[in-house]
Amino acid sequence: MKKILLLLFLELVLLVFSLDSWLRFQQAIANWAYLISLGADVLPLYLAVSGAVWSIVSLVAAVGLWFYQRWAVIGTGVGALLFTVWYWLDRLFLTPAADGQANVWFVVGVNAILLVVICLNLGAVWETIQYERSEVNG
Repeated sequence: MKKILLLLFLELVLLVFSLDSWLRFQQAIANWAYLISLGADVLPLYLAVSGAVWSIVSLVAAVGLWFYQRWAVIGTGVGALLFTVWYWLDRLFLTPAADGQANVWFVVGVNAILLVVICLNLGAVWETIQYERSEVNG
Protein backbone atom coordinates (compact mmCIF):
# COMPACT_ATOMS: atom_id res chain seq x y z
CA MET A 1 0.00 0.00 0.00
CA LYS A 2 1.26 3.44 -0.87
CA LYS A 3 1.30 6.03 1.86
CA ILE A 4 0.10 9.48 0.99
CA LEU A 5 2.19 12.45 2.02
CA LEU A 6 -0.48 13.86 4.37
CA LEU A 7 -0.71 10.58 6.23
CA LEU A 8 3.06 10.31 6.62
CA PHE A 9 3.24 13.92 7.79
CA LEU A 10 0.49 13.36 10.34
CA GLU A 11 2.17 10.20 11.63
CA LEU A 12 5.48 12.04 11.93
CA VAL A 13 3.84 14.90 13.85
CA LEU A 14 2.21 12.41 16.21
CA LEU A 15 5.51 10.60 16.79
CA VAL A 16 7.33 13.88 17.51
CA PHE A 17 4.54 14.90 19.88
CA SER A 18 4.77 11.50 21.57
CA LEU A 19 8.51 11.92 22.04
CA ASP A 20 8.05 15.46 23.38
CA SER A 21 5.44 14.25 25.86
CA TRP A 22 7.64 11.33 26.89
CA LEU A 23 10.46 13.79 27.58
CA ARG A 24 8.08 15.84 29.74
CA PHE A 25 7.34 12.66 31.72
CA GLN A 26 11.00 11.68 31.97
CA GLN A 27 12.18 15.15 33.02
CA ALA A 28 9.45 15.45 35.65
CA ILE A 29 10.64 12.18 37.18
CA ALA A 30 14.36 12.99 36.86
CA ASN A 31 14.01 16.49 38.33
CA TRP A 32 11.32 15.74 40.91
CA ALA A 33 13.18 17.18 43.91
CA TYR A 34 14.25 20.29 42.00
CA LEU A 35 10.71 20.98 40.83
CA ILE A 36 9.42 20.68 44.39
CA SER A 37 12.17 23.01 45.64
CA LEU A 38 10.96 25.70 43.22
CA GLY A 39 7.66 25.81 45.08
CA ALA A 40 5.65 25.87 41.90
CA ASP A 41 1.88 25.55 42.00
CA VAL A 42 2.05 22.55 39.66
CA LEU A 43 3.25 19.31 41.21
CA PRO A 44 5.78 17.13 39.39
CA LEU A 45 3.18 14.34 39.51
CA TYR A 46 0.88 16.42 37.28
CA LEU A 47 3.71 17.02 34.80
CA ALA A 48 4.68 13.34 34.78
CA VAL A 49 1.14 11.99 34.41
CA SER A 50 0.14 14.46 31.69
CA GLY A 51 3.36 13.73 29.79
CA ALA A 52 2.80 9.97 30.01
CA VAL A 53 -0.86 10.21 28.96
CA TRP A 54 -0.21 12.41 25.90
CA SER A 55 2.79 10.29 24.92
CA ILE A 56 0.74 7.09 24.94
CA VAL A 57 -2.28 8.67 23.21
CA SER A 58 -0.23 10.13 20.37
CA LEU A 59 1.84 6.96 19.92
CA VAL A 60 -1.29 4.79 19.73
CA ALA A 61 -2.83 7.21 17.20
CA ALA A 62 0.31 7.16 15.04
CA VAL A 63 0.47 3.37 15.03
CA GLY A 64 -3.25 3.15 14.26
CA LEU A 65 -2.87 5.53 11.31
CA TRP A 66 0.13 3.56 10.07
CA PHE A 67 -2.06 0.45 9.85
CA TYR A 68 -4.99 2.34 8.24
CA GLN A 69 -7.33 1.93 11.19
CA ARG A 70 -10.54 3.99 11.05
CA TRP A 71 -10.61 4.34 14.83
CA ALA A 72 -7.23 6.08 14.66
CA VAL A 73 -8.62 8.85 12.44
CA ILE A 74 -11.50 9.49 14.83
CA GLY A 75 -9.21 9.10 17.85
CA THR A 76 -6.69 11.56 16.46
CA GLY A 77 -9.42 14.15 15.94
CA VAL A 78 -10.82 13.61 19.41
CA GLY A 79 -7.30 13.66 20.86
CA ALA A 80 -6.53 16.98 19.14
CA LEU A 81 -9.71 18.51 20.60
CA LEU A 82 -9.03 17.09 24.06
CA PHE A 83 -5.45 18.35 23.94
CA THR A 84 -6.73 21.82 23.02
CA VAL A 85 -9.15 21.82 25.95
CA TRP A 86 -6.45 20.53 28.31
CA TYR A 87 -3.94 23.13 27.04
CA TRP A 88 -6.31 26.03 27.61
CA LEU A 89 -7.42 24.80 31.04
CA ASP A 90 -3.77 24.38 31.99
CA ARG A 91 -2.90 27.84 30.65
CA LEU A 92 -5.86 29.61 32.26
CA PHE A 93 -5.86 27.93 35.67
CA LEU A 94 -2.34 26.65 36.35
CA THR A 95 -0.15 29.29 34.71
CA PRO A 96 0.54 32.47 36.67
CA ALA A 97 -1.64 35.37 35.46
CA ALA A 98 1.13 37.46 33.90
CA ASP A 99 2.69 34.53 32.06
CA GLY A 100 -0.64 32.98 31.06
CA GLN A 101 -1.82 36.04 29.18
CA ALA A 102 1.36 36.69 27.19
CA ASN A 103 0.74 36.37 23.44
CA VAL A 104 -2.75 35.01 24.05
CA TRP A 105 -4.13 36.12 20.67
CA PHE A 106 -1.17 34.65 18.83
CA VAL A 107 -1.67 31.32 20.60
CA VAL A 108 -5.42 31.40 19.87
CA GLY A 109 -4.66 31.96 16.17
CA VAL A 110 -2.02 29.23 15.98
CA ASN A 111 -4.29 26.83 17.87
CA ALA A 112 -7.21 27.51 15.51
CA ILE A 113 -5.03 27.11 12.42
CA LEU A 114 -3.59 23.83 13.71
CA LEU A 115 -7.04 22.44 14.45
CA VAL A 116 -8.23 23.32 10.94
CA VAL A 117 -5.12 21.76 9.37
CA ILE A 118 -5.52 18.62 11.48
CA CYS A 119 -9.21 18.31 10.55
CA LEU A 120 -8.46 18.78 6.84
CA ASN A 121 -5.65 16.22 6.99
CA LEU A 122 -7.84 13.76 8.86
CA GLY A 123 -10.55 14.16 6.23
CA ALA A 124 -8.04 13.33 3.49
CA VAL A 125 -6.65 10.44 5.53
CA TRP A 126 -10.18 9.09 6.08
CA GLU A 127 -10.79 9.12 2.33
CA THR A 128 -7.48 7.35 1.72
CA ILE A 129 -8.27 4.67 4.27
CA GLN A 130 -11.72 4.14 2.73
CA TYR A 131 -10.16 3.87 -0.73
CA GLU A 132 -7.40 1.48 0.39
CA ARG A 133 -9.93 -0.74 2.17
CA SER A 134 -12.21 -0.80 -0.90
CA GLU A 135 -9.23 -1.81 -3.07
CA VAL A 136 -8.36 -4.66 -0.72
CA ASN A 137 -11.97 -5.87 -0.35
CA GLY A 138 -13.12 -5.12 -3.88
